[in-house]
Amino acid sequence: MKKDKELIVKDKSEFDEENYKVESPTKIIFRRLLKDKLAILGFAMLIIILILILIVPLFSQDSSTINILIKNQSPSHEHILGTDALGRDMFARVLEGGRFSFFVGFAATIISVFLGTFFGLVAGYYGGVIDMIIMRVVDILMSIPTLPLLIILAAFLSDLEVNPKYRIYVTLGLLAFIFWTTYCRNIRGIVLLLREQEYMQATEALGFSTFRKLFGHLLPNILPYIILYIASGLGTMMIFEASLSYLGLGVQAPYASLGNLLQTTRNFFDLTKRVWLWIPPTILLFTSVLSINLVGEGLRNAIDPRLKK
Repeated sequence: MKKDKELIVKDKSEFDEENYKVESPTKIIFRRLLKDKLAILGFAMLIIILILILIVPLFSQDSSTINILIKNQSPSHEHILGTDALGRDMFARVLEGGRFSFFVGFAATIISVFLGTFFGLVAGYYGGVIDMIIMRVVDILMSIPTLPLLIILAAFLSDLEVNPKYRIYVTLGLLAFIFWTTYCRNIRGIVLLLREQEYMQATEALGFSTFRKLFGHLLPNILPYIILYIASGLGTMMIFEASLSYLGLGVQAPYASLGNLLQTTRNFFDLTKRVWLWIPPTILLFTSVLSINLVGEGLRNAIDPRLKK
């Protein structure tokens, strides 16, 4: 009997909590993310960029100050990135452009992911006629080439002579309108899989309300994917915003974005002799998108390692 008790104690010691810890999905994702060196590098780059565009402008020169006497000056001790055609400090202008580009990209991503998540949840959960209507709208919008559609809509709105102050919101609204369809299709596919899981069948048997099933059980399980879509979509939004602004259809003067800063380089002389006008905003856009993509790729691999290439 004594030996049996010793055996039981020994068995309990083998299965103590210290040796067998159950990790939550969030902790598992975070642990995987910390092991991804490229994701950590991207996150560090992103933090540095955000500090530059959000905090440094508080202590730098005003980006809107015009001084024709010092126009088109090359980089100097006083103006480390030179000045533009109106004598404005390019360092301050680039940081302001980065701030506006991040704002437009982030806001457009949040809105499009929100719309895509909502309609994807509804379509995937209800199915039938509701699913058919939503997905046919998605199919129609996705069948139209993205950039030409953006240019056409932006050009149409430009004819309305919208105040530059509100063009920022028009631009992010256009981007959100175009890209919500992609997220809707992805979320719908995930919901179709989750709907057949045992815990969802249990909610049906227990008679939970539709609201509780959608937002209390389905939504928390797709939250990691929503975070992933936000992280991976921000870079794409910034590129499209820069494209529209470069064509004069997005953010307009006196406000700066990385796209309309590049627009100031309109001739071969500026391109070759005044490189400070276009190289800094190009580098900031490139490093911003690169860091966002590295973080997004790390999140993708952490959420579902099977997708790792």
